Amino acid sequence: MKSRVRSWFKIDEDERPAMPETEELAIAPAVQAIMGRLAADASVAYEVLRKEWPQFIGHDNATRSRPLSLVDGTLNVGVKGSVWFQQIKRMGTAALLSRIEKRLGPGTIKKITFVPM
Repeated sequence: MKSRVRSWFKIDEDERPAMPETEELAIAPAVQAIMGRLAADASVAYEVLRKEWPQFIGHDNATRSRPLSLVDGTLNVGVKGSVWFQQIKRMGTAALLSRIEKRLGPGTIKKITFVPM
C-alpha cells in the first residue's frame, strides 16, 4: 500500500523525511484540512452546500428549501411557503451555522438569510 501511495504522489524514498509508520497512515486530518481550505473558496463551498443540503437542514426541510447563493459570507436560502419558512427559521440559524461550520470550516458562512421562493 505504501509503495502505491508513494508512486501516485511521486514521492522519492531518498527525498522524503523519515516518518514513523503511524504518521504515514494518518491521512484523515490532512484530507480534512485540504477540504477545509477548498471550502473556503465560495464557489466550492456553495457546491458543497447545494449537494449536501439535506445533511445540514434535514430531509423534510431540504425538500422545501435550497441554497440560492453565497455572497461575501452570506448564505441566501430560498424557502417554499410561509409555513415552512417559519419552521426553518424556528430551527435556528445558530444550529444550522454550527452544522455548516463543521463541514466547511469556521468563517466560511458568516450569516444566513431566508427568503421566500
